[in-house]
Amino acid sequence: MKLDIFKCTNCESNKLDVKDKLLICPKCNSKFNNQHYPIFVKDAYTDSFGFQWNQFNKTQLDSHNGLSLSKDRLFEITNWNKFLKGEDILEVGSGSGRFTEVLAKTEANICTFDSSSATLANFNNNSRYQNVNLFRADIKNIPINIKFDKILCIGVLQHTPNIEYSIKSLKKFLKKDGELVFDIYKKDLFYLFQWKYILRPFLKNVNRDKLFHLIKFLSKFLYYPSLFTYKFFKKINNRIYPVVYYHDKIRDKKLSIEFSTLDTFDMYTPKYDNPMSLKEIKKLLDKLDLRVLHLKYGQNGIICKVTL
Repeated sequence: MKLDIFKCTNCESNKLDVKDKLLICPKCNSKFNNQHYPIFVKDAYTDSFGFQWNQFNKTQLDSHNGLSLSKDRLFEITNWNKFLKGEDILEVGSGSGRFTEVLAKTEANICTFDSSSATLANFNNNSRYQNVNLFRADIKNIPINIKFDKILCIGVLQHTPNIEYSIKSLKKFLKKDGELVFDIYKKDLFYLFQWKYILRPFLKNVNRDKLFHLIKFLSKFLYYPSLFTYKFFKKINNRIYPVVYYHDKIRDKKLSIEFSTLDTFDMYTPKYDNPMSLKEIKKLLDKLDLRVLHLKYGQNGIICKVTL
């Protein structure tokens, strides 16, 4: 772990002292836990994500499930080379580390963070990689003092309180001619006609553990009906059920139900869910003086690659 890259989140001092599993700012005396990795923030609006990633800490890892879903999605979205030795990459909102694992194998220098307790799952999964530097922080106050060749932010921005502020924060850490790649839920004519927007108002006050067990039950109960109707409805099959399945990609029943429970819980529990239209994203990127390399619809919404 390279500790000299971190700075104080309170006074922005570029030097932190290491003492007794703590990082201490000599300027303002702020103290940050450093037992396994530096922690600069506690759970706030992302606590549901921490819960889900620690419940399913290995489910989405290619090395665990025997698939290549994470690897395929990462390189499809970024169009990066699979060998990036010598490059510095910042991964934003890394969850349990499904993409961290893939990035580590490129031999790039990886800094990866999440604002939730999911960092514990990522630590357990990927601390064996010497080129991975993990920490816990908020996207609006990233405590590092270096810039990056590449920044990756997948499945994150729509769940932040202010998307413009979040992108502006990431921009500060991009090298000249570096690349920022992100995706975001798309807002179109039909986006409100999804189960998550219909049911979420009724579920927001349900106890988290009870909701988790309800979703787990439904994922098992509806597996075979969903598998049957998938033969006829294909891509629109998930519009029929209030739970998510990936019958086109996952054939193993146990793994399919795990993915279903994880992604359905993810669908109903975020505090923020702010999709954007292609037009809104273009306008925002123009406002932030970011040059678009590509902007297109993808499997999970809108994919964007920008540079300074």
